[in-house]
Amino acid sequence: MEWLGPCVRSVRNPNRAVYLTFDDGPDPICTPAVLQVLAKHQARATFFLIAKKAAMQRELLVNIQNGGHAIGNHSLDHSYGYYFSKVPRLARWIRESESLLHGLCGAPTVGFRPPAGVRTPKLRRALQELGLPTVLWSVRHYDSVWKWRMSSADHSVQRLREGEVILLHDRQRRRNAPQFLATLDHFLSGATRAGFHFEALTRQICLDSQT
Repeated sequence: MEWLGPCVRSVRNPNRAVYLTFDDGPDPICTPAVLQVLAKHQARATFFLIAKKAAMQRELLVNIQNGGHAIGNHSLDHSYGYYFSKVPRLARWIRESESLLHGLCGAPTVGFRPPAGVRTPKLRRALQELGLPTVLWSVRHYDSVWKWRMSSADHSVQRLREGEVILLHDRQRRRNAPQFLATLDHFLSGATRAGFHFEALTRQICLDSQT
């Protein structure tokens, strides 16, 4: 879909690395628990944050960065209405989230991940204007809708390829969070045994991996 512009779905020249990404945070309950699981496995990840939520969870944002993880832009407020706006308004929405996250983190984000992964020609033009790469994924588990089970994680490890960008969510329904965290731990163990390691994305990696 060239008319929607280039995007990142996997990473070029990954050297047995895979890239965990977490959307929709930061969450005051689940994100700290996710960070603990990642630290247990010495895994680095990328957190695509909603800027307004990040501004209300500054200590948690510091903890994410101190863990060696990267920050991505998942919009100002996760609103879908801006997709129907003209390019200047859409660009302002993205610019405001990027500016807010940059100020909070002290550095630009790795790139922009649109809410629900929606891409449109207007979004492409806005992101080109801002010089931001679009970062999507090659593997997802629909964990924001259904429980992520260990059998699904095992199947994913069997099919895993280096350079994959994996979509997960650090904002979980409270009743699903214990299962999610146990499965994340199980997945990291299995992938590590299979010879993979987990790295954080960077802006340059994203720019170089757009197709």
